[in-house]
Amino acid sequence: MISIFIVFSTLIILITLIFATQIVKLFAIGFTGETLKIAVKFTRISIIGIYFSGLIYIFTAYLQIKNNFIIPALIGFPMNIIIIVSMFIASRTNYIYLAIGSIVAFASQLVFVLPFAYKKGIGFLLFLM
Repeated sequence: MISIFIVFSTLIILITLIFATQIVKLFAIGFTGETLKIAVKFTRISIIGIYFSGLIYIFTAYLQIKNNFIIPALIGFPMNIIIIVSMFIASRTNYIYLAIGSIVAFASQLVFVLPFAYKKGIGFLLFLM
């Protein structure tokens, strides 16, 4: 499941990176100039979060199957703290830290849940087609 997800996500990410401007124009009709450039930059940074969010859902589902409901319930805390900190930093410095903060927040959730999933016995073997 993890290998299939990684391959599929990589394809989606590559397509999004290549066609980011067209995708933003499709969903954000009316964005032009600097607003369009910012939205494209945010899209290109944020799309990497697909890896983290998908893996988080796989690992939390595995933990729930193994009757561990506490850890999946707690993974929102590191994410929320990092998002709040990135909002604060972005308000004082550069807006780009919002997009970077969202990626770091998703990564923190994955880092938080991984040890518990491995402790419960999840294995991972990369199978490429």
